[in-house]
Formats: sequence, structure tokens, C-alpha cells
Amino acid sequence: MKIEKEIELLKYQIKLLKMMVQGDEFPFYMYVMDHEIGETQHNLLDNYLYLLNHRLSHMEGQDDISSQFYESKKSSLIHEVKVLGTINADLFTDEIPTYAEFETFVRAVLPESVNPIYLLKSLQKQSIYVNLCERLLKQTKD
Repeated sequence: MKIEKEIELLKYQIKLLKMMVQGDEFPFYMYVMDHEIGETQHNLLDNYLYLLNHRLSHMEGQDDISSQFYESKKSSLIHEVKVLGTINADLFTDEIPTYAEFETFVRAVLPESVNPIYLLKSLQKQSIYVNLCERLLKQTKD
């Protein structure tokens, strides 16, 4: 089978799979598919969300293991984005997360079609980092 035919078949099969999956149950994953976010981009986003959520929920009273894991994840993500040459490590502070820094990360790492507000809403609807999403979305209204 020619590559063009295989790609056409794969796209059709994905379309069928998306019809079978309840979009209301998995709005974030549907958003990822609809905006053609690749696995590497998805992993970068997931790791960045972990860092933001950790910063939001562990500002005081961190245990050593949690701090070590956070620092390890942070340095790994900084290395990954430096290799991609997309954003500056200055974006990785230890302050309470802001919508502006989230938006900067999204614009640098994800496809142009991704709207940071709708991305946060889809995460929130799928119960992923709900408190973080609420806090960042609230900042867009201020």
C-alpha cells in the first residue's frame, strides 16, 4: 500500500475512533487529537503542568522526597526545552504559577492552533489539575 493511502486510512480510522469515544468524558484527549499535539509535546505539557501544580500546592512544608522529585523533573524539563530551543529556562521559577507563564509555555511548545484558555478548560473538564486550572483561568478574568 502506498504511503498516501496508508495515511488516508489511518486518518479515517482515527476519525472513527473519535466517534466511538465520548468527547464529554475525555475532552482533553480530544483537544490533543484535534490540535495535532504530538507525544513529545504532550509529555512536555504534562511535565510542565506537574511543575506548576507542585508550585501551587507545595509552597510551604515540602518533604525532602517531594522536593527532590520536583527538582529532578524541573531540571529534566529545562534540559528538554533547551534542546528544542523553544523557551528560556527563566520560565521555570519557584513562584506561584501565573497564566502569563503558562501561555508563554503553550505558545512556545504546542501548535499555533492551541488556545491556552480552551486547553485549560479541557484539562479541568477531564479532572486533570483542577485547582491549578481554576487558578490560571481566574487570572484571565482579572
